[in-house]
Amino acid sequence: MKKLHILIGGIMCIILFTGIAAASEITETINVVFNKVNLEVNGQPVKSNNILYNGTTYVPLRSVSEMMNKKIEWNGNTNTANINDTDKIEASNNLTKESIVLDELPLFNGKEAEGITVKTYVNKNGIIYGFEVSGHSGYEEYGKDIVCAAVSTIGQNTLTSIKVYTKDNVEERIESGYLKCILPNMKNNIGSKESCVLLKSALVGFYAIESSYGSEYVKVFKVID
Repeated sequence: MKKLHILIGGIMCIILFTGIAAASEITETINVVFNKVNLEVNGQPVKSNNILYNGTTYVPLRSVSEMMNKKIEWNGNTNTANINDTDKIEASNNLTKESIVLDELPLFNGKEAEGITVKTYVNKNGIIYGFEVSGHSGYEEYGKDIVCAAVSTIGQNTLTSIKVYTKDNVEERIESGYLKCILPNMKNNIGSKESCVLLKSALVGFYAIESSYGSEYVKVFKVID
């Protein structure tokens, strides 16, 4: 009987302390309103749910931070969420294929080419942060134009790859005879190295088509901003 009393007492202690520990984590029951506010980050809508409580809007930390090109790191030992800047992209001083191409590209003077016009956007530090493709090559009739198809494939594949493999914010637009792929944060040297490589690769591809088929069908320019 004495052993039974000790056992029951031990169980009661466990229940008591468990209840105290659980209660210490419960602070308050609140009433909130879901998705009352439409949120945007740099013109891009925040797709995650938000809540409104006492006049303040609360949003998921990770989703909004990543849209602002911030990294979220969780420290389970200290229960701390760290918000850090993403790696800054720096222009290479080495002589690379895309740097040679950039040096050779004419500045865009505001006049579209007769065929396809490709505008490559470069910041003052030599970082490519996007491109625009407009027009038709006229190399062949519709459905047989391999030049138009090649340029379109490079542009759309680059845009899709950036969206799939990175979390960089992208300003995009696709319609007949036009494609836009701009990374506004990359303009300030902030973004992923993957996007940087993909944009460099796109430039080399566009320029290779111009070199192979002629500037009357495809003309690649640079816009420095």
